Amino acid sequence: MDLFYKNRNATKSSPLKKGGRAILIVLLLVIIVIPLVFLGILLKAVQEDDEYDVSRDTTIHTTRLSRLPEEKIYLLNKIDNISQTINYAWYQQILVYAKEDGIYEAGSNRKLLNAAISFITFSDHGHAIYVSRGEKYYYHYGSTNPTIISSPGEFPRINPSGDMYLAIVSSNEIVATDINNPDYKTISFDTDITYLGWINSDHVLASTDLGKKVTILDRSLKVVSKIETSQESNILGISPNLDVYAYSIEGSVILRNIETNTRSEIKFGENSILTGNWVGNNELIIIETFHDSVGRIRNNFWKMDKSGSRIFLSDSNPILRKIDTNYLIKSDGNNSVITLVENSGNLWLISLIPDTQAYLTPSGLVFVEMPTFQDPHHHDE
Repeated sequence: MDLFYKNRNATKSSPLKKGGRAILIVLLLVIIVIPLVFLGILLKAVQEDDEYDVSRDTTIHTTRLSRLPEEKIYLLNKIDNISQTINYAWYQQILVYAKEDGIYEAGSNRKLLNAAISFITFSDHGHAIYVSRGEKYYYHYGSTNPTIISSPGEFPRINPSGDMYLAIVSSNEIVATDINNPDYKTISFDTDITYLGWINSDHVLASTDLGKKVTILDRSLKVVSKIETSQESNILGISPNLDVYAYSIEGSVILRNIETNTRSEIKFGENSILTGNWVGNNELIIIETFHDSVGRIRNNFWKMDKSGSRIFLSDSNPILRKIDTNYLIKSDGNNSVITLVENSGNLWLISLIPDTQAYLTPSGLVFVEMPTFQDPHHHDE
């Protein structure tokens, strides 16, 4: 309207006659107004197309709440004011994390322990073993006087119950030490160890030959069973009740029943790298890492059960530096949320309760139900 008014005033002093002014107005409509209308239609079409452009929309499956009626949304969000994390753990509903200057409690960011930490490993019950200036210390949540512990080995790994730990003595030898007993036991392998971790509080998984040979040990390091595969693999772990061995090869997850020796293959992207671990007796969290069509690194996060049934949780679009897959994925005491570590040391949460956002507050973990609305492009049949 303003455009037409200004153009009309511009022709008021023209020497053209009335008929000439009419022709000029028509020409202005053809040259200016009609192209603007066409441009508006074009921009609206592009805007509608952008709503479904995965390469630019950083909220798909994370914070965008438009969805089909039957679709469940699992929400991802960053924990505020936490960075440069070197490890973390859940103690019931409390998230504890470590930086190079000490141990903190998330939510309040209260400093629990002031210490120079070069390496730390947490249990599921508030215990930790950390290395400070060459000494190993045993810590429990709430304590102010960590205890110096002595046994051979480096890079300790504490068990879930917090009463025992493993350490690397050499490239092919490990040691197990009881916290309450200075005696320790060792075991050696024929070749270098390429994976070492706790299955549960009483069993250890050790692998050599890049995943081709896997050994299950008890807490005294006696061999319980052995598993061999024909291919190098990424180890995802053994279920805590010792019935399923999970690993990945060439874009697929393999679930192998230890008792029957049967296996099932769950395929992902052909060039995907699949990592992850068990978060309970029956469920795995899988991180699928791949390059998109323009070469950018992406992560997809999945939950999978022992049958191979999987649920897509989220993508990594909002996570700037993507996920450091060297860290274990851990859940809270109720398996209602999982935690991921960004390559910068930031921590992220994915709520396992659909349509809720998980937050850490000074009083602990809380969940807020998020409003959802139906996708306007979806029409019921």
